[in-house]
Amino acid sequence: ERLARAPGKTLCLCFTRRAAAELAGRLAGRVSAPRDLRVETVHSFCLRALRAERELPSGLPGSFTLLGAASQRRLVRDAVQAAGLDGAKHPAAELCGRISLRRLTVRDRDARWGAGSALEAVGRAYEAALRRSGALDFDGLLLEARALFEGSEAARERWRSRVRELLVDEAQDVAAAEWDALGALVDGDGGARLFVVGDPDQAIYGWRDGPSALGRLGERFDGLE
Repeated sequence: ERLARAPGKTLCLCFTRRAAAELAGRLAGRVSAPRDLRVETVHSFCLRALRAERELPSGLPGSFTLLGAASQRRLVRDAVQAAGLDGAKHPAAELCGRISLRRLTVRDRDARWGAGSALEAVGRAYEAALRRSGALDFDGLLLEARALFEGSEAARERWRSRVRELLVDEAQDVAAAEWDALGALVDGDGGARLFVVGDPDQAIYGWRDGPSALGRLGERFDGLE
């Protein structure tokens, strides 16, 4: 009922593009003016918010390069080689997952990588390579959006005025860093109303700490039942 009243103020977020497409299809037949109802992934929303900025908190322009998975693995392989490590013992795909988990769960960059480990050497080199290339990977979208919303009152209020109802589907795969970014739209007086759909037993990307983050939502958002 609320969606039908003001679909243009409702943002529906999913973790995967497939789920977003399915949800958009289901809503199209039920909600008036469905073209004004925004359904997208969390990453897509963060990308849209960042592209609207002239300069990001990291100093990157809003026209930054977005790296895909293949480019990310290439940078990690280069970092492994630069660190003098054996690529066979430290495969890029595995390191990408470990790097992602650290970046999404540990805010402090110095504490993020530990000391003296292969992960530290590769993780630091990877982040430095991203900065040199003026690029963000998909985790970087989340971290940069969090920094934007937490650090810029103008950006925060601009998006809060556009989103009055926030639905998050597939919440079991949404990491804490994503909830922090979305929290800027919800927290405090005048924030968006939040509705969450998720099942920890259906988590596909559990290594991102999504199920644990879902279990802590009651602490993160006041009044969420």
